[in-house]
Amino acid sequence: LDEPTNHLDISSIQWLEEFLEKEYEGSLILVTHDVALQKRVTDGLAIVHGGHFYYRSHIRDYLTFRDSLTEEKRHLEKNIEGLQKKIDENVEFVEKYRAKARIASRAQSKQKMADKMLEELEELKDRLARVEGSAYNLHFFFRMENAGSRFPLSAQDFSFRYSETSPWIIHHLNLDVKRGQRIAIIGDNGAGKTTLLNAFARRLTPTTGTCPTGAGVEIGYFGQHQLDELLLEDTVLDNLRYRAPKTSAEQLRGWLGAFGFQGEHEISKKAKILSGGERARLALLRILVAPVNLCLLDEPTNHLDIETKALLKNAIRSFEGTVLVVSHDREFIGDIADRIIYLTLDHKHFDHVGDLKSFFEKYPQFVRHLEGRAQPSRLVAEKPEDVTSGSQSYEERKKQKNLLRSLERKISSLESDIEKLGQEKEQLQGQLDESFYSKPEVEQSAYFLRLSEVEKKLHDLMVEWEKQATALEDLKKRVSQ
Repeated sequence: LDEPTNHLDISSIQWLEEFLEKEYEGSLILVTHDVALQKRVTDGLAIVHGGHFYYRSHIRDYLTFRDSLTEEKRHLEKNIEGLQKKIDENVEFVEKYRAKARIASRAQSKQKMADKMLEELEELKDRLARVEGSAYNLHFFFRMENAGSRFPLSAQDFSFRYSETSPWIIHHLNLDVKRGQRIAIIGDNGAGKTTLLNAFARRLTPTTGTCPTGAGVEIGYFGQHQLDELLLEDTVLDNLRYRAPKTSAEQLRGWLGAFGFQGEHEISKKAKILSGGERARLALLRILVAPVNLCLLDEPTNHLDIETKALLKNAIRSFEGTVLVVSHDREFIGDIADRIIYLTLDHKHFDHVGDLKSFFEKYPQFVRHLEGRAQPSRLVAEKPEDVTSGSQSYEERKKQKNLLRSLERKISSLESDIEKLGQEKEQLQGQLDESFYSKPEVEQSAYFLRLSEVEKKLHDLMVEWEKQATALEDLKKRVSQ
């Protein structure tokens, strides 16, 4: 499956998840940037990151994988710093003594050492760049010069249909948008989400009612059709220049560099050869070159990779203006939205002030499963009914004592495994010294793979230990009653 959720609504995505997780018994190879889907239905990751391919059979989500690279990144930075210091010392010696015949040969030797270390330094920097990935130094931000109206948008008895004989897409909708809110508009396909956003962006005229904007509102709009509005035969730089004709070339190059189009080669590419993610970044940048205080985004994450999507989330969270986003990406919505508007096919709308999780808890009819809902362990599920010991039979008390012993043995076993893995982690970390990076890259990759496996197993064991320890305490309380 190649990006199967890109054009599905939330109900369809949840159905697909449940089918793949509970019913489908075959093998699955999934290309996706939908973190919530990937975490539920896959049991391993094959990752292209920073020009390298990684396979992680024990890691279930991309963000955990990215965090597993932190240790490698830290040690690379430490080695780069140490190597740079040595190079500087050698260069300083050469500059100071090269003219003195008595120690000129030693100065030449120092120069050769410095040259060799420079090659090693470039290799380390290249590896650090690959570990960090292409999006590490990117920064998205929305430009805003004034806050605008306290109520930048509203819909007053808003209705829309394409003709007098066609069905209503939205009917009698009323809502007010307050400045600074981050609103997610969700619902089934065909319920009118994009239509509402287009009306707010002045791209559609209401059939009846109004959707006025407040004073001083400056709108930035991103829609899927904007990918088609790129001038495919023109360069990346020209596409941006047409949107901001009065901006200097130096400033345009700076913005493009911040969005991953770095260097003459990247900005001189024709738009037609860009990938879907690169086109989305360029289209998004075209709305950011002008100041806005109201941002309307229609499925902005469809063609963004996970790293770039994280950058967009950070930009939205730091934006002091108002954001309305149409999206089916639950992980994205869950991280940025503080108000949910759910549109239904029968022209109803549910307006909830709060995040996505609290919306689904309030309106369970719109969710097939709640993310993060705690699943009781098998041992916890076997706890006896909450009755006093005086009213329990001999068999019931015997069963409780057996369960206590079972929990204690399990906890003891977990503690032993945790101690062994902790010792192995310490031993592995002790191998990271200055000589480590002189080893073949295959050995280094195997080392970091094992370190990542140990850290993941250690984390899982600690979570299981906490769960069983809690169950043991609860059972002891029941037995003592």
